[in-house]
Amino acid sequence: MGSSMCLPGCHRWEYFLTLQQGNALTSFSGFNFSLDVTYFSLQYQKITEVSTTTIPGFMSQIGGQFGFCLGFSIITIIQIFIYLQEHIFMFFFGLALTQKMKSIFKKIFIYKRTN
Repeated sequence: MGSSMCLPGCHRWEYFLTLQQGNALTSFSGFNFSLDVTYFSLQYQKITEVSTTTIPGFMSQIGGQFGFCLGFSIITIIQIFIYLQEHIFMFFFGLALTQKMKSIFKKIFIYKRTN
């Protein structure tokens, strides 16, 4: 039987049975037993399922736990990307051209003040 056939119900009622006995009742003539049905409580509980977080909040929590356990942050991921990019560039174009490109990128991205 597939798991899709055993889904939990959306609405359900739970009944609890109790047996109470006592010697206060007198025996009925001609009957071996008596049945008395009463409601133990006339209240019922309504349990609803409510989402406690949103999708972005859930993703944020996963990212936070990932960063907490492994020490990752977005800066670390950017640094790994730059490191891999540099080494791939060095593999295909050689060390001399890579050093030249590095100096060009430093001039572009690092701002130096001139007084």
